[in-house]
Amino acid sequence: YSCFHPCTRHHCPVRLLLIERCGPYIDATGTQFQSRCNVVDTGATCNEDPSLPLCTCTPPYMGPTCSLLVTMYERVKAWLGAEVTDKLMEIIRTAQKTPAALV
Repeated sequence: YSCFHPCTRHHCPVRLLLIERCGPYIDATGTQFQSRCNVVDTGATCNEDPSLPLCTCTPPYMGPTCSLLVTMYERVKAWLGAEVTDKLMEIIRTAQKTPAALV
């Protein structure tokens, strides 16, 4: 918990719960993972620094949450071409960050 009043620099009476970028993640089935990065890639590292990508994946995984196999990406790229595949990946990233942006 972190509680800090920005104006007076005194601790405030109400605790504010801050959601950690790399905290535990529970999926729709109720399974808990170390972070969103570890749902598929158990060796992935979650980066607390917001200036870095959320996840650092281990081979053969890639993507914002390390849930895409590089071989699958390569197959889609061979099928659709690099430009379309990169646009598709950008749509996926947008959907993961702000789903409402797709409406």
